Amino acid sequence: GTEHATSSKAHLEDGAGAATPAEVASDQAPSTEPTSVESGAGEGAGGADLAQDAEEPAAEEPREERAGVFEARLKTADERRAAGNEHFKLGAWAEALSLYEKGLWHCEFDEMQYNFELLDQHREQVDKTRVPLLLNAAACALKLDAPKKAIAWCDEALKLTPGSSKALFRRGQARQQTGDLDRAKSDLAEAARLQPGDAVVRKALASVAEALRAEKRRDRDRWQGVLESSGPAARAEVTQDAVDPAPIPSGGQDGEGQAEGRPDDGVAGSPAKESACWRFVTAIFPFLAAKAKAA
Repeated sequence: GTEHATSSKAHLEDGAGAATPAEVASDQAPSTEPTSVESGAGEGAGGADLAQDAEEPAAEEPREERAGVFEARLKTADERRAAGNEHFKLGAWAEALSLYEKGLWHCEFDEMQYNFELLDQHREQVDKTRVPLLLNAAACALKLDAPKKAIAWCDEALKLTPGSSKALFRRGQARQQTGDLDRAKSDLAEAARLQPGDAVVRKALASVAEALRAEKRRDRDRWQGVLESSGPAARAEVTQDAVDPAPIPSGGQDGEGQAEGRPDDGVAGSPAKESACWRFVTAIFPFLAAKAKAA
């Protein structure tokens, strides 16, 4: 159970005001999935260079014991984040991720505690502690070639801070790794809108746009070959619709509304990722779909 607040202590490194300590049970059940953290390297969404690494994340370690006092738990979480940042700077991604996950464990509260036992100011402090950890964990997951984990952590960060450019940027990169190029472009376009001067975000957006164009060209080449036996009239009708994706927006509404995310529904090369033009052609000429599949 949780005892209510009785005194005042300062605890957060980000300068949040003093809080009333709430004593909480230290034996609450851990979440079944790790949450994500943030590197805290500046305000730009680009953050650290997120080059892929073939190394897999380290196996989950035994949980640390959590303190029974609210302020102590947040303080420990901040300490784990700071230690993780040092490992991140050294390129020790797995070790950094382990520390970020430990930090998330210390500042995790079950739904009953969070919604009914903590005061508004306590919930705000918890969120401010968790978000950097979530974004940092996502950055490590990208380094360790674990994009699905990165997406989950960014989703959680966006629930706590809708419109976070860093969360959108990292989720966009993770979706690009999984081949979900359309949603990757939406996330990165929104991150670019929020951080128009961030060259790293703009470069990532350009990369996804080029990948989409290449995908469109592959689709076009595939059905153009199949249409060779269908005559020039049918070929001309279809190729008229084979256009490249729209250019990268310089700002505005492209990608707006993506902060809450949507379920993933396919991978590169699946029917869900086929071009609209190809789906149109095969719907009108069913025999072409069979011929393309055979090819």
